[in-house]
Amino acid sequence: MLDEKKTKAQLIALLRELRSGGAGDGLDSLCDGIPQGVFRCDADGGITRANRSLARMLGRTDPGDLVGVRLRSLLAHPRSAKGLFDGLKSGERVAGCGVELKRADGGTLRASLTLEPRSAADGRTVFDALVEDLSGDETLERRERQSAVLAALSRELFTVGSVQEVMDAAVGRLAEIFPTYSSVNLVEEDGRFLVVRAHRMASAILRFGEKLTGRRLRNWKIPLDTNSIIARTIRTGHPTVHGLDFEPDSPVNEALIRDLVEALVEKKSPLRRFGVQIAEKFGDASFLGIPFTDSAGRVTGSITVIAPFKFSRDDFNLIQVCSDLVGKAVEQQLLAAG
Repeated sequence: MLDEKKTKAQLIALLRELRSGGAGDGLDSLCDGIPQGVFRCDADGGITRANRSLARMLGRTDPGDLVGVRLRSLLAHPRSAKGLFDGLKSGERVAGCGVELKRADGGTLRASLTLEPRSAADGRTVFDALVEDLSGDETLERRERQSAVLAALSRELFTVGSVQEVMDAAVGRLAEIFPTYSSVNLVEEDGRFLVVRAHRMASAILRFGEKLTGRRLRNWKIPLDTNSIIARTIRTGHPTVHGLDFEPDSPVNEALIRDLVEALVEKKSPLRRFGVQIAEKFGDASFLGIPFTDSAGRVTGSITVIAPFKFSRDDFNLIQVCSDLVGKAVEQQLLAAG
């Protein structure tokens, strides 16, 4: 049995050693003893061999169940793994590609995937792959980052001097965890609109949306006199969600990205025709919209984040706490302003 404490470099060296093997080499017996997942696939991503560790990672008992499965079908967010498929297509090495793999129980596994190309006996290019489970270390690191963000935001909200500074401080900290898109929005004009008062985005899709509509998202007025998903969020005070990897304890409004995009404009607006195009480009993206309230329990705004992965309970709780902090800070600034 292989030493379970092998370094990543040693494991990659093992994959390279397997290049010289034929169809009858010892991939299964050689790799079953290591904790990392190992599999072999063709240039189309079709899996031909897999070890027991990979099967266990994916919640399966028999590695043979993975034979014939395409790699794309195991990815929770295949659109975010373009570099992986480019490597398969070109026959080049792919090192440390971050992916989210589907488990048999409906959950997901965050992992690092390395592909080593080699020539098969018939001249075809095949790939030996190493899968490293990142969920343990990544969860701890993520929790530490979230704690640091909350601590920094709490300090900053004590020093701000206006409602806009509250918004800017909150969205700046949220973008450290959710860089795809983060926004803080305020109910304005006698409750008729939810206005995007501050936002950060690293998403080319959202920039595409801005270009397509000819409108900037900042200061965008979202109508609340409709039955849209955003209007229901503000009216009910329940979070709007898509893409949770847990069952929430309290009521939520579930929706699709298309619902969220279409809610940005009034029902009869010509901009609505772009909703489907933008939503299709988002693919499997997840989002959270969590409202915040004043001391009387009246919803005064919301925080929205979008990410290319499913939200964990920790992610949800982070946004909930941030919303509570922002709600209190906004109320204090409004009272101070008279």
